[in-house]
Amino acid sequence: MCLENKAFVWKDVPDPVCHAGFDVKIRIRACALNRADLMQRQGIYAPPEGWPLWPGLECAGEVVECPPDGRFKPGDRVCALLGGGGYAQEVVVPEGMVMPMPKGFSFAEAAGVPEVYATAYLNLKLVGEIKKGETFFINGGEGGLGIAAIQLAKHVFGAKVVAQVASDANGAFCREVGADVTVNRFTDDLVSVLAANPPNVAIDPVGGPLMGKCIATMPYRGRWISL
Repeated sequence: MCLENKAFVWKDVPDPVCHAGFDVKIRIRACALNRADLMQRQGIYAPPEGWPLWPGLECAGEVVECPPDGRFKPGDRVCALLGGGGYAQEVVVPEGMVMPMPKGFSFAEAAGVPEVYATAYLNLKLVGEIKKGETFFINGGEGGLGIAAIQLAKHVFGAKVVAQVASDANGAFCREVGADVTVNRFTDDLVSVLAANPPNVAIDPVGGPLMGKCIATMPYRGRWISL
């Protein structure tokens, strides 16, 4: 599925070709929709160099070709993080960006895993170095990244989770998936809530005029990550 005049259209494109010993070719069964795909449709996001020009940043499917001494074999069910090209029947991706499909997941469910969960894990663990018992704040808790970050912070890393959301209904949903405290950005005082729950680690994909005051609520060695 390609873009023409900011619209999605069906087109035939050349079959992707593997670099022997390096790439995995996947027969795509499901793909996901991300904000970057919408931005690409608007003409304000270009795919990284070397990737297909059509959208699609993550997918799930079956291995068609792979390195003979690699981690996968033809027929394996996998999901993958892509630089583009997921809105197609097949895609070629470096083996390091491919992961086994989680057990019990459908293709549609698995296609939504790589982008948000890889981003959340990278920033929580490798950048934020979150530790058990710390407090974590996510701005935009109801989004894909926010949901993934809440679940990982709470259920994997053992943190207390504070999430800012756009409505009370979204707050209720975030509490269902693991948030301990939710803040309605339109009716609640975020700075006061963070002062009462000082975040050791924060992931902020939203930003805004309150950022400086929010950062001031963090304890010594706090880590505020802006995306």
